[in-house]
Amino acid sequence: MLSYNISLKVVQTFVIDLKGLIYPNILICSKIAYFCIKILRIMSGKKSKEKKFINTPQYPGGNKMLRKFIDSSLKYPEEALKHKVEGVVHVSYTVTDTGKVEDVKVTHGIGYGCDEEAIRVISMLKYESAFNRGVRVRSSLRTRINFRLPVNQPVELKYSISSETKTKIPADKSTGNVVYGYTLTFDKPE
Repeated sequence: MLSYNISLKVVQTFVIDLKGLIYPNILICSKIAYFCIKILRIMSGKKSKEKKFINTPQYPGGNKMLRKFIDSSLKYPEEALKHKVEGVVHVSYTVTDTGKVEDVKVTHGIGYGCDEEAIRVISMLKYESAFNRGVRVRSSLRTRINFRLPVNQPVELKYSISSETKTKIPADKSTGNVVYGYTLTFDKPE
């Protein structure tokens, strides 16, 4: 067993081995012990593995796919468009042990139908189930949904000018589609 003696002025001498065990049982500050263990692992050349304390449910594909799903499913409310409202809605929700989303609540909303739309989109999510030490768990999660007004595209008008008069051909009624045709006739100024 590889171990190092470490002396601190405030605390008595103690020994820490590379597994992080402290001998003898002396009460010391946990931050000092954590720091000492990190130094020992660096000095010994072993890479420390950061372990997650609690596994949280993950959306299939990760956060990138979660954002993609939210962006594709989000419909800007008419009321918000009419009043030109944009902003961020903060939503908290619970993911059950089977991955179903429940208890969706808006923690910070902007109104005008955006809060209801955020609840609708989050309620459609389906997560992978999470296990902690072999036990299925319920998790509380939070996310933000951005509402940005769509950028208005300039309307492009395509037209052609001809001096010939064309006869109107009736549309085929069997297709079921209604087709409208317009002819604009301009007289040339003399």
